[in-house]
Amino acid sequence: MQNKITRIDKEERTYFVDALGMKLPSVTTIIGQLDKSGPLMGWAVKVMGEYLQAHPEELKDNPADTYKKAKGWYKELSQQAMDLGSEIHNLLEVHLKEQKVEGLLEANPLLNKPFEEFLAWKGTRKFELVESEHIVWSHLKYAGTLDCVAKLDGKLYLADFKSSKAIYDDYLMQVAAYMKAYEERINDGHVIDRKVEGVGILRLPKTEKDTFEWKEYTLTEVEDAFESFMCLVSYWWSKKRS
Repeated sequence: MQNKITRIDKEERTYFVDALGMKLPSVTTIIGQLDKSGPLMGWAVKVMGEYLQAHPEELKDNPADTYKKAKGWYKELSQQAMDLGSEIHNLLEVHLKEQKVEGLLEANPLLNKPFEEFLAWKGTRKFELVESEHIVWSHLKYAGTLDCVAKLDGKLYLADFKSSKAIYDDYLMQVAAYMKAYEERINDGHVIDRKVEGVGILRLPKTEKDTFEWKEYTLTEVEDAFESFMCLVSYWWSKKRS
């Protein structure tokens, strides 16, 4: 398999690909161009109100400073969620590579619930790992790190792990982009093509009352989503040229 990626710039979220001699934007960078401010604004207002309700004395004694903290509270919660999501991904990678996870679970008890649900999902299928946290890139000028490729009941699947409250529409574009790049790389130099036979999103909950959610997509849905993704790729590169 010829990935030929030598460097990842985590700040810019870009990958340097030796085979092309250039930096490529990540899949998440490309999709990040979508405007998601609508739902975010509603949630930000909600958590601002919750912060003010939880700090009545501070609001009374120092209203200006309290309002300032309340307005930025959503950023704090977002960062906490992102940090926990990163820890969940790291935990799953360690587990899938058959390394010990006890220390990670002890260090952060919040990881126990999503890990239990991951094991529950894994137990519903005959699971055989092929790739974990695997870097891919495409001649169509994007790159990324996919979460998991595995055989589920004997079929080759690409799965992405999420710790969000729901499975959102743009997740399909993400796995579609990974699937196309993965197939491009595994078939480099091979006479017989290997194809991904299934694609899905596994949502892992962080609250006790919630359970895992597994959503599969048809290959037709994947193709349609990939076309939309490529429009975003073209737009990203057009901005770079301007």
